[in-house]
Amino acid sequence: NETYLVNLAPVAEAKYVNLYFSNITERIRTEDELLQNQEWLRLTMTGSRIGTWTRDLDETNRVLWSSELEQIFGLAPGEFPQTEEAFFDSIHPEDREAVQQAVVNAIETRTDYEIEFRYRRKDGLEGWMLGRGRGFYDDHGKPYRLAGLGLDITERKQAEMASRRLAAIVESSDDAIIGKDLDGIVTSWNSG
Repeated sequence: NETYLVNLAPVAEAKYVNLYFSNITERIRTEDELLQNQEWLRLTMTGSRIGTWTRDLDETNRVLWSSELEQIFGLAPGEFPQTEEAFFDSIHPEDREAVQQAVVNAIETRTDYEIEFRYRRKDGLEGWMLGRGRGFYDDHGKPYRLAGLGLDITERKQAEMASRRLAAIVESSDDAIIGKDLDGIVTSWNSG
């Protein structure tokens, strides 16, 4: 099957209409594939708890978040105020300076950055994020935009904390505690 775009061009003085046919089958196929790829990407990002963002480094300093990133922060699509201040307000106060410094260093050295930090959702729950970003520069080397990803790593951090607590309990025990794998091979022990 092929799809055609038909353009009508009336010629009033001659009292007829010119018809122009353009085969747009490939364009329609390409648009369908693009929409499908966008939907796959959206599903992947949502399932992986990843969101994207951009920040214009101009007088607006506007920050745009994907709906996936807004969801991670407990916001409805379009609810993020699009300001740098709103983003930093959501970061745990003890982590703000480190995040700001990572961004500044990345811009100054023209490198990517990656930093883990705590954040607070709209509902007050606290989570952990892995932030990755990079600057984009004009022909004169001036940065004009930042863009990146935010990965919710809350579950990983909670597992790490639980593992450290259990390890501390085992190490502080006066009893001998031996860990074995499923084949019965000793993999760990404490000094008990």
